[in-house]
Amino acid sequence: MWALRVSDPRVTARMASIAGRLGDAVVPVRAEDAHVTTWVCGFPATAPTLDDDVGESIVAAPRAATTRLPPARLVVGAPSAFSTCAFLEVHDPHGDVAAMRAALAVPGALEIRFSRYQPHVTVGRFLDALAATAITDDQIVALERL
Repeated sequence: MWALRVSDPRVTARMASIAGRLGDAVVPVRAEDAHVTTWVCGFPATAPTLDDDVGESIVAAPRAATTRLPPARLVVGAPSAFSTCAFLEVHDPHGDVAAMRAALAVPGALEIRFSRYQPHVTVGRFLDALAATAITDDQIVALERL
């Protein structure tokens, strides 16, 4: 997995605040683990044998390409959720995430995706699945204010 570490204390404080409001519904992400996943490629292996194994040469090429990129400038936005987790939206007004993803897309590199890529900072993984109707209007308004 390739990711951008998030170390801005304002973002990690918002993560903690949202996780606190969600209470026991989530397992919060620790501030030191905050990140934006940019590419999921599988697991490095000397001799790939499984579908999600990645040869070391495939890992070396994007590593070299990403060292030439400037630091990413991102805008962290509103809270939202996937079915599995709460997150903060991430916007890429300067194209830095797009540039990183392009650098990681070297020949032979396959991205493991189950849905369209959406940059985000995970706040916490949901412990249980609930119907969307279980979320009240008051909870939505409270989250929008964060």
